[in-house]
Amino acid sequence: ENEAMNGMYFKLTSTFGVPIFRMVKKHVEPGRIWDTITGTERFVFKDPVLKCWVVSDTTTGGVKIEPGNAFSDDQAADRPGDAVGGWYVWHTQSKTLKSQKEEILKLTGDEIGLAKLKENPIDEIKFHSIMGFEITRVPVGVSGPLAGIMVRQAGVYYGRPVYENETSTQFMYWTKKDGDLDEGFDEEWQNIDLVANAKKFFCEGYWAIAPRVGMLKDDPNNDPNFFAFLDDNCVTPWEIPSEKKWKVRKQGKDVDSDMKVKEVEMELKRQYVDPKDVSRDQGGDASATTPLLSSDPPAPAGDASATT
Repeated sequence: ENEAMNGMYFKLTSTFGVPIFRMVKKHVEPGRIWDTITGTERFVFKDPVLKCWVVSDTTTGGVKIEPGNAFSDDQAADRPGDAVGGWYVWHTQSKTLKSQKEEILKLTGDEIGLAKLKENPIDEIKFHSIMGFEITRVPVGVSGPLAGIMVRQAGVYYGRPVYENETSTQFMYWTKKDGDLDEGFDEEWQNIDLVANAKKFFCEGYWAIAPRVGMLKDDPNNDPNFFAFLDDNCVTPWEIPSEKKWKVRKQGKDVDSDMKVKEVEMELKRQYVDPKDVSRDQGGDASATTPLLSSDPPAPAGDASATT
């Protein structure tokens, strides 16, 4: 029930001083005639009244006592990953939010109680921060992209994060197939209602790397300045399926490449626990750091949790 919280969160803009991070995942239900597309979203924000970090399906209303919600009572934490003492997470058997660490302390010396907790453990969530994405294995003989680290830019384009290199000479962004700058930067896309507009949000488009945000791969005025693209409508580069390949523009042609775009970790004393059903490395994003969240039952006593 708490898997809805797993994923990469990116920082939103124009949030009136309240740090808010958003995560969006696409779901496709095959149909006999057409597929049904829906979206799941979660937000991580510091509640301005409670002064604590909250994971919720909305950015208002404080803490919700529901599946897929959580909070940390560490008011001093500047970022979700700085929260200490554990998070309170929905526990199905108790029908409320509980902290695994707190429950273990309460049950110290109670062998029967600890045994029951082991049978019905409370999910533990941890945040992992990254500084951006690194481009590697760029083919020889191309004008771009340049290998190196792309960090988060402040803006959001088509409701998705934008990244740039250190010299601001190349950008990584998502665009609609026939998109334009005015539409892409419209805040409507950041605040879109996924229940009513999932099909619009997950429209046909691609991740692009180019000298300017908004350049289209099919615009003849951009060739040969347009660098690379990958067809997918995922919300962050972290969600790009591993089997998909970036196409790089080489001598006027778009060719498959072995180029990789991979998250770069912040050198912080934090660990990230992989969800049981996910084998790839995972990362998050924000204005310099980004939270990436995983909820998973804790490892049995004496065992080490799998970390990346």
